[in-house]
Parts: sequence; C-alpha cells; structure tokens
Amino acid sequence: MKLTREQSDNNDTDCKPNGEHRQSVNSYDLAIDCRNDNDTLSEIQSSKASLTPKETVVGIIIVIIVAVSFSFLNQFGKDLYSSENNFTSVTFVAWFAMSMYIFIFPITSLALILFNGYSLQQCSREAKLLYSEHGIINMVFLRILPLAILLYSAVVSNFYALRFIAPSDLTAIFSSISAFVYILSIKLLKEPFIWIRAGAVCLSITGVILFAYADGFGTFAVIGVLLALSCAIISSFYRVLMKLIIGFRSIIQVSLVISTIGALTLFLAWIPVIILSNTGVDVNLWSSIPWENLFIVVGIALMYNCLLIFGIAVTYPIFMSLGALFGIPVNSVIDAVARNLAFTEAKIFGTILLIIGFAILLIPTKKAQSISLKLKNFILCKIS
Repeated sequence: MKLTREQSDNNDTDCKPNGEHRQSVNSYDLAIDCRNDNDTLSEIQSSKASLTPKETVVGIIIVIIVAVSFSFLNQFGKDLYSSENNFTSVTFVAWFAMSMYIFIFPITSLALILFNGYSLQQCSREAKLLYSEHGIINMVFLRILPLAILLYSAVVSNFYALRFIAPSDLTAIFSSISAFVYILSIKLLKEPFIWIRAGAVCLSITGVILFAYADGFGTFAVIGVLLALSCAIISSFYRVLMKLIIGFRSIIQVSLVISTIGALTLFLAWIPVIILSNTGVDVNLWSSIPWENLFIVVGIALMYNCLLIFGIAVTYPIFMSLGALFGIPVNSVIDAVARNLAFTEAKIFGTILLIIGFAILLIPTKKAQSISLKLKNFILCKIS
C-alpha cells in the first residue's frame, strides 16, 4: 500500500500565515494530524471519499496495534519502578526514551523509500522545506526547542504518575487531553465555541474528579492523579503550539520535527538528570537501572509514534484517536489480570464520562455545530 503524497504536494498551500484559516483541533494526535480543518477535510473526502477494503483492514490492524502498544508502554513503564528494581529516576527514563526519537525520521524515510517509491533525494528535498522559511537556527532553537521542553515535561509527568497510580488510571485520565486541547484552541487557534464540546469538557473534568475520589483525597494516589492530569494539560499545550508554531506539514517534515526534538533532548536534557540526581531530588543509580525493561519501553515508544504517523497517512486521523481510546479497556484488563487491581464503580463511571467526552470532541466542527444548534432549539422549544 502506498502512502498519499497529497500532503507534500500541497505543503505550500497548507502552511498558512498566522491569523488566517486555522485547523479544527479535535483529533487526539494534533502533533501529527496535519490535515484536519474544514477546507482540507473536504479535499481529502473528495479524493478519498471512503477507505478501500484493504485500507480499512490495514486501519483496523493499526488501531489494534496502537491500542496494545499504548497499553504496554504504560505497563512496562510501571514495571520500571517496581520494588525489585529499586530504581526511581524518572528524568533519566524520560531523557533516554525521548533521545531515541532521533530514529523516527530515518525510519519514516526508509519506509517511504521501500513502500512508497520515494527516492533518497525526494526525502531530503522535502525535509529541507521544514527549515526553508525561518532558517535552521531559528526553527530549531526558537520554535522546536520550546516544544521539546513541553514534551519532555509531559513525559516526565507521565512516568512519575506511574509511580503512584495504575496504568489504567493514567490512560483514562490522560484521555482528558482532548478537553484541554479544545479549551486552548478556542483562544490560540480561534476554534469556535460549541456548546456540545463545552459539555464534553465538563464531562472530562467530572471524570477526573471521580478518579481522585475513588483513590481517596489526601492519599499518595491523588498525587498520581494530579501528575496524570498535569501530563494531559502539558501535552495539550504541546499539541496546540505544534500547530501554531510549526504549521501544517507533510509526513516527512513531521517526522523530522520529532527527530529534532529527540536530538535536542539527547544533547540538553541530560543536564537536569545530573543536577537532580546529585541534589538527591531524583537519584539515579546506574547499578539499579533495569536496562531490559527500559529498552522495551523505548522500543514500544518508537513503534507507537511511528504507527501514529503512518496510521494517519494511510487511513483517517480518527482511526488513531480510537486506537489510543481503546487503550483504556486494554490497560484495565491487564491491571485486573496481572496486577490484581480492582477497577471500582467510581472509576468505571469516571472512565465512561471521559470516553464520552473524548468521543464528542472527535466530532468534526460542522457536525458538532449542527448538533449543538439542534439541541439548543430543542431545549428552547421545551422551555417555551
């Protein structure tokens, strides 16, 4: 199957100046969903009105793999901090895992060369377009570096939360990211205010509160809930600012951005690792590092990110959104079977609210506006 070159062919028209027509930001992975606004969505639908049977099968397979990899990423991440390992350095794990993102661009380029008929020269020429407008120094240090700091902070919060709560709890709370993305997009990306999406935000917030209630206010588990919530909020800033700063890019350029973030992490993020370890805040003992689990986490993280990029190119962005969403029940089953952790009634209800809110925020803008208008008219008719 060949990936579409529509993104690279239309790159100049996709990258609009600030203040002009911005994309709707209701997809789960805005960092790599570069074709999701109302105008470009109609272009996609005109050229690919429906997925072929082969594309549908591939999409379903990718959804399943994304859900499993997303779940295993958190499960093995949790195992890094088991009592047997006596390992606690979260900043080191984040540095090591994100440094490996440098391989995403080579992997993407190799896949396009092998399966899509690209040449090495085409990949190189398309990648250079990323730096053509602002120059490599300005792009790397003024635009990509702030994104790298945000992503590193989100990854640290993610792994730190796993020290206090179960992977299923973290996955469910993290799904509230769509709500925070929508809140930020109203201000930063001029996303229209839609009542049904405002309701989805309220549902997501209520779901998070139920998780905190289920774990008991004042317990250490609440720290994990707050860290997971912080991860969702920071990630939402990362995704919205990715759209605002980087713009709408092709699959190769997006993979190059992620690899640049990996390079910046490799050369800069070791500094807080050493400082925090020497000051006793986040101690890293080399003898206690569980290298086997760490390499598994890194491998799954690479696979997860590559699948998201290729999945959106082959199918629709919503397929990848569903893959992450299905990670909630997968993690819940693994926690129940492997860790003997009960999923209480409050958590089940909170998960349902988070899933409903997440699903509502995936509805395209025009359809969401139409539904909101119908609901508003229905309520007004009942009142009058």
